[in-house]
Amino acid sequence: MRYATLLAVVGLILAGAVPAQAVTYTLVDLNSTADIDPDTQAGMYNWTVDGVDHIEQQWFWYRIGDGPEASIDTISAPLTSLVNADFDAGTETLNLRYADATLQIDISYTLAGAPAGSLLSDIAETVTITNLSGDSLADIHFFQYSDFDLGTAAGDDRARMLNDHVVQQTSPDWTLSETSALRAPDHWEI
Repeated sequence: MRYATLLAVVGLILAGAVPAQAVTYTLVDLNSTADIDPDTQAGMYNWTVDGVDHIEQQWFWYRIGDGPEASIDTISAPLTSLVNADFDAGTETLNLRYADATLQIDISYTLAGAPAGSLLSDIAETVTITNLSGDSLADIHFFQYSDFDLGTAAGDDRARMLNDHVVQQTSPDWTLSETSALRAPDHWEI
């Protein structure tokens, strides 16, 4: 009897030791879907509008001081919540939080599609960085990497800075604008 109980306890312990599977979140609204993997550097790797995927990867990195850059998913496992913000249109928001003793980064993605065939869609991203250390983090660097491939052929894309806050990328049939609403980037590269 003790042997059977011991085997049952060992079995439960081993069952609990199975690694958790990574979760990919899919936001859906009207003519648009977006896939986000918050556990890896893949980040947002799909943004489909009217059947055409426009993104290879969009994700965030940070650096404190002169140290190396690190993907935000290395801070911690993400705390996530998926919110259906508009039950009629299906607009969805994904909230992510990465935190350790020094830093907390919150990212909120909201997908707003449009009627089928309109070729319109919007993903709003809000990023909030909070210093949890109690010390000054004046030398913190935050990076966003975006690899959009508009339409079906990346070779015909063109990009330019319209002003300090707006990057515009175009292809023959598509236009993408990315706007930094509150603060212009200190550095950028196209």
